[in-house]
Amino acid sequence: MSRTVALGHRSLSTWYEVMTHRLEAGQTLVTALRESEGPGPSPRSLRAMADAIEAGGTLDDALRVPGTGLPAEDVLFLSAAAEAGALPRILRYLTERHRQLHAHRTRLLLSAVYPTLLLHLGAFLFPLLQQVSMDTGFQFNAWTYGGAVAQLLVPIWLGLGLVATLATRGGTLGFRLSSILPLWRDYVRTRSLADLTFGLGLLLEAGVRIDRAWQVAGVLTSSPELRSAALTIGTTAERGGSPSAVVRGHRCFPAAFARFYETGQSTGTLPESLLRLAAVFDNDALGRLNRVSVVYPVLLLGIIVVWIAFRILTFFASYFTTLGNLGTS
Repeated sequence: MSRTVALGHRSLSTWYEVMTHRLEAGQTLVTALRESEGPGPSPRSLRAMADAIEAGGTLDDALRVPGTGLPAEDVLFLSAAAEAGALPRILRYLTERHRQLHAHRTRLLLSAVYPTLLLHLGAFLFPLLQQVSMDTGFQFNAWTYGGAVAQLLVPIWLGLGLVATLATRGGTLGFRLSSILPLWRDYVRTRSLADLTFGLGLLLEAGVRIDRAWQVAGVLTSSPELRSAALTIGTTAERGGSPSAVVRGHRCFPAAFARFYETGQSTGTLPESLLRLAAVFDNDALGRLNRVSVVYPVLLLGIIVVWIAFRILTFFASYFTTLGNLGTS
């Protein structure tokens, strides 16, 4: 059985936009699926989705056809939107959301290029400096050099693989590990808050009950604190309580979230208020990611420069000590 390849944010954004235009132009869902080949699910998956609907199934049945590559959270959003008759509107929100996430992913990859190059530069340079001796000068040994480079590169590659895995699908573990890294920790927390806010707003926009919306939105975030708070608030709403009265009791929600929530609830515009706030959190997260991409490479470069300077000073100190001993002998 072939492994399903998850679609990237750019492909999802493009496909959702195409589907939005086709549905708003009056095409049926089946026709839109059959004629939206290109970005998004494979032609085979699109035909299978259309066939599922023509056979009497719902959009939820079609979205759960094996091999579509759609994110599980998007399936929830789209299924709820179809039931509420709000599919084009939700598709438009998802288009912009994945466009924003693609910008975050691109920025993250670009910010990782420079530190990665520095690490590899150090891995190839340090073993060369270790082969410089006061007694014998520079004596290059290919086997010794290759082994030393491998000892440095293997941990680097393993570390980069771990970081990439945690950054893309680390979940709760990735969130907890991020707490030991300043700046990056702030980005991950803001990103998690944006995910919950967007999910909650979109579920409410699609017509999902308030208690169910909170419970599902909590599952979508990687923050244990936000997840626990969302489940508690969902339970409160299910029992007839007011979520806004409980939100302020959870420190994981900033004051801006509480204000937007209360204002939206009192004016009947809660979904729109949450979606606007999610965009604010997205921009804030991107700004924090920009700071990460500047500070960490500079720190890494500083460490390498200090190490090289130390090696040079050590070499010349040994050299002048040897000259002094020769002069007094």
